[in-house]
Amino acid sequence: MELNYYGANCLRIATKKTQIVVDDNLTSLGLKPVTKPTDISLKTFAAVADYKSQFSVDTPGEYEISGVVIHGVAARSHMDEEGKKSAVIYTIAADELKLVVLGHIYPDLSDEQLEQIGTVDIAVVPVGDSGYTMDGIVALKVIKQIEP
Repeated sequence: MELNYYGANCLRIATKKTQIVVDDNLTSLGLKPVTKPTDISLKTFAAVADYKSQFSVDTPGEYEISGVVIHGVAARSHMDEEGKKSAVIYTIAADELKLVVLGHIYPDLSDEQLEQIGTVDIAVVPVGDSGYTMDGIVALKVIKQIEP
């Protein structure tokens, strides 16, 4: 498994069988999108643009595509009011590894969310304290909850 980070929470995950692009919102930075028609596209929040892809996921649930198991967990967005869950945390299992992509979430994970995430090898956590992301201290707290 190979990960490439492009900025603004956009990353490409290359597995032995497929390519997954998370949050391809690079046009908001004046850059070209990286999603290709053969990719699997994941959106952690609704504001990310839609690009042509083999399969697109933007809701909680369990999906299996090209030998990759993707589990979406409903989460409170960093900008949501209490009780609302408009973001999605994704776990991705492929090539004998499991990673979690947190996205722009509010940092208090419930026991139910932690159970759905399960044991992971890699945690992708956006950090920046820009209003959309956690600062380093809060991100560390969440990482300790997940225990990758």
